[in-house]
Amino acid sequence: MRVSCRISVPEGQIELNDGERHRLADGTAGARSVQWRRTTVTSPYVNGTFVASAVQDNVQEQVGVYVYGVDNNDLRRLLRDVTEAFSQFEYTLTWELDSDAFAWRCTVADYQVDTRREFQHATMALATFDVSRLPTIIDL
Repeated sequence: MRVSCRISVPEGQIELNDGERHRLADGTAGARSVQWRRTTVTSPYVNGTFVASAVQDNVQEQVGVYVYGVDNNDLRRLLRDVTEAFSQFEYTLTWELDSDAFAWRCTVADYQVDTRREFQHATMALATFDVSRLPTIIDL
């Protein structure tokens, strides 16, 4: 299955699964979740808690990206570009899974970069992002 994931940046887009410089980690966007923001009410006279209203809330998705550099300077530049892209206040992640295309509108992501020794020898790193996306998925 062909999988493409692009993140919007001011200069255009960065392909996160080109197979050359970037590759999505296993488990990235492997499950879909829905989170609700609820207003509940209780009463001292009735058992239980009741939902008075609910709207979908932002969803946390995990996106892992392996980054490969030609040398350590190249790796550092590519990591900077990817982490800055996910650090934007607003951006779009566009997904293509074979013929299915959709997009997420996202906000600034928390992240962790793994550069353990084995990765350093291979001039690679794993950047894992906790992406906060709006609940509505945009069909393309």
